[in-house]
Amino acid sequence: MKSLVTTILPVLRALSVMILSAVPALAADDPGFKSPAAIKAKQRYESSVDAASKRLDAELDRTLKFAMQAGALEEANQINEARKQVAAGSFVTI
Repeated sequence: MKSLVTTILPVLRALSVMILSAVPALAADDPGFKSPAAIKAKQRYESSVDAASKRLDAELDRTLKFAMQAGALEEANQINEARKQVAAGSFVTI
């Protein structure tokens, strides 16, 4: 039977790739929208990405606590490294 940590980590990795892959592209190709609808859509998108990043960090924090309680030091170190990558705004590559 897989532990919660082993089960949730791949999901968190996938979410982080989806969330964070859009951020650099958005910053690099800022089209400078002029229409109010496009500006509002961009703001909603950025807000969603920010909220998803915060949720990912919270999930990683909870998972880190489970790993520590289970005595899975290697897993805890990987999760901690993933949290650092999320905080830096980069891809989670663990």
